[in-house]
Amino acid sequence: MVTSSADAYSVPFASCVVCGDPATPPATEESVADASLPTVLPSRLPTPDLCDKHWADYRTDWLLLGWCVDHYGQALTECPVHHREIEPL
Repeated sequence: MVTSSADAYSVPFASCVVCGDPATPPATEESVADASLPTVLPSRLPTPDLCDKHWADYRTDWLLLGWCVDHYGQALTECPVHHREIEPL
């Protein structure tokens, strides 16, 4: 078996900010664009890493996300890293 030095390093995979399961990209939904809205909205925060279940919850307003210092988390819960309540977006 042939191995290389690249085999020694694992590629980090994103995990869901709520449960830690492997994250999946957000589903793109076909929708009719409102002519009064710009075609590209400026993004101030990165897209959150969520699993399929939590993307579904987020899209149906069953999941409220917040931002804690430098990462997303479930809003109105305590951040295990910074030990403070995560404020909703």
